[in-house]
Amino acid sequence: MTNRALIIVDVQNDFAAKNGALAVSSAEDIYAPLERLLKRAKQEDWTIILTKDNHPANHSSFKSNGGVWPDHCVQNTWGNEISSELQAILLNLSINADIITKGENSDVEEYSGVNARMKKILDDNNILEVYVCGLATDYCVISTAEDLANENFFTYIVIDGCRHVFDSNFYDVIYRAAERGIEFITLKNV
Repeated sequence: MTNRALIIVDVQNDFAAKNGALAVSSAEDIYAPLERLLKRAKQEDWTIILTKDNHPANHSSFKSNGGVWPDHCVQNTWGNEISSELQAILLNLSINADIITKGENSDVEEYSGVNARMKKILDDNNILEVYVCGLATDYCVISTAEDLANENFFTYIVIDGCRHVFDSNFYDVIYRAAERGIEFITLKNV
């Protein structure tokens, strides 16, 4: 077992599908890089973790409840499911990834997927380096990466495997990453 983990953030229908409630532009472009990353992770026996928004219908962040976001990734809905494209890649490669859910408390906005369960998985596997990708760079990816860096993991964001909601936020993401020692790398540099 290597000391590396691949963490794929929130590649769910509501973010990844064009008809998703909070569709991320060009999300379909992440599948080829994700497949290459997953092949390498499997070959080198990395720990593989997926994060997943898992909101109750009454989540405070939803516009329908006075929040700022469209209702998305509601528990037990199509939008909540891991995208069929990512599921197919995992199936083809015979990968059983751990799934970490977040956003289940209706009163708390939870962008980061780092919680006690993820930390236990990483600790139990003696992980030193984490490679983070997914949707969306400017919210859940950067928040997850920041929390991992704060836990003293060497943290990398694999930019080919990410897409962001707002282009205008990307400079803030770069600044936040640099402040915490998180490196942006491309797939060929993994």
